[in-house]
Amino acid sequence: MPGAGQEFANQRTRGLIWLSATLLAGGAYFVADESHHRLLTKLHRAEVRLETASPSEIPALQADVIHFTNKERSSHDLLSGLGLGVVGIHAANIIDAGMLPLHRAGSWKQSSTSISVPVQPGHVAIAITRSF
Repeated sequence: MPGAGQEFANQRTRGLIWLSATLLAGGAYFVADESHHRLLTKLHRAEVRLETASPSEIPALQADVIHFTNKERSSHDLLSGLGLGVVGIHAANIIDAGMLPLHRAGSWKQSSTSISVPVQPGHVAIAITRSF
């Protein structure tokens, strides 16, 4: 989860910034994806109209097909760029989280792990507890 490593390192504001940036970029990707699908639908409809057009309608409908083809190409390029942007932001978040110290100098605490076997009538369980 974006920002979780920063939160773990007691950098809450930094974590919120990474989470917000990733969510905004992801939201922009989904909006662009929906727009791209709408353009594909319009292009398909223009191509169908062109196939059934009378000779006098062909030039105008060809212009529509060219227009929607160009818009679809630029929409596809935008979608690809946003996808790479989301992945890039998330990768930068992971690198940033990996470079943060896990404990501040004044608040270092010994970590510990414990295993217990709680037994109750009818079942046995194993509990592993990790304290940071």
